[in-house]
Amino acid sequence: MKTGYIGVLGLGTFSTVHYLTELNSLYNNQFGGYSTCPFKLLNVNFNEINPHLPEGFEVLIPRVRKYIIELNEMGVCTIVIPNITLHLTIDQINFPDEIKSKIIHPFEELIRQLKSSEISEFTLLGTRHTMKSELVKNYFSQQGIQVLIPEENDIKLIDELRTATYEKGTSSKRSDQLLQIAKKYQNPVIFCTELSLLNTSELLDVVSLQIQKAVNVLT
Repeated sequence: MKTGYIGVLGLGTFSTVHYLTELNSLYNNQFGGYSTCPFKLLNVNFNEINPHLPEGFEVLIPRVRKYIIELNEMGVCTIVIPNITLHLTIDQINFPDEIKSKIIHPFEELIRQLKSSEISEFTLLGTRHTMKSELVKNYFSQQGIQVLIPEENDIKLIDELRTATYEKGTSSKRSDQLLQIAKKYQNPVIFCTELSLLNTSELLDVVSLQIQKAVNVLT
């Protein structure tokens, strides 16, 4: 087992708690006993971020840059950010050379997973903005992977499920609804933290890939 800490940027109650719970669960599954994942949390005011997601880069870039520098100064070896679309901002930030902490990028982990399975297209299940984002489509097309999106009516339903989960937490009914929608599409991938909360482990989920990679860094 390697030494070190995972740095977690706290963004919103439900999503952050989900990440911390999954980090501890996966770490304990690998090492048993009373082992818990060594992490350091920098909890920030999500209201400074959320109104500008996903592409309000003029505001997001300086704020996120500041948070990442603070996490790095806490002595972590890798960083996990509990918000998938915020990584579009990360890609545009020039960090100082002294930033040594590796940010686990969910897009990169998904590309690695898809290529290892020889999958060249997938259906994105996320926020309305993410499902329709040209930036996201271009990111994957540069790697030879096509992003498909659900029909308009299902986009609306998925975004309603996401919003309800953010405001009220999980429910088995919403989990069932998400699964039924996903089954209509080819290679569905969950691309949103709130939808990840509803996942019953039947769907490929970039949050799970992100968390697995972070734990692997420590093992």
